[in-house]
Amino acid sequence: MNWPSVEELAVLAPLPSGYRFAPIGLDSLPHLTEALKSWYPEISVGMNSCYLREDFYRDRVCLDGGEERDIYASSIMFEGTLVGFRSFEREVDSLAIYGRITVVAPAHRQSRLTAHAMAGTENLGRSMGAAFIYAFVTLKHPYGQQALERAGYRLLGFFPGREPRGVSWPHLPA
Repeated sequence: MNWPSVEELAVLAPLPSGYRFAPIGLDSLPHLTEALKSWYPEISVGMNSCYLREDFYRDRVCLDGGEERDIYASSIMFEGTLVGFRSFEREVDSLAIYGRITVVAPAHRQSRLTAHAMAGTENLGRSMGAAFIYAFVTLKHPYGQQALERAGYRLLGFFPGREPRGVSWPHLPA
């Protein structure tokens, strides 16, 4: 289960016109983490707060030109400007991919970036040999929940004390 290159990701998960995936390097982290805090203030606490720390990227994320790791992340650009972020984690032993986080700048949330990115998730999983894809969404932001449901994901359950909603892709292998 190897991660695709950014060029392969663009084919597997085509974005709307004018948008493109871009690799992440250590030099882009200060700008990225500031953008994440601005677009999604709740990220500063909880399971995704790790995306605000450089050591997390250095130790656990597959960065541009770096060694293959279990967490993959890419920026989403529009006309040279950072407007989104996406990250996955692979679980090689269980042939699973966990959609960790997708965040889009408020000014670009009507562009259907999330829907386009999620539509390509099945292609990503299939290309890597995954048998299962899952994600968590918070009920506080119904847009993520609705986008996942429109993409064919289904509810698996609620996690007490955590508030997110677990969902899974119902039909990955083809």
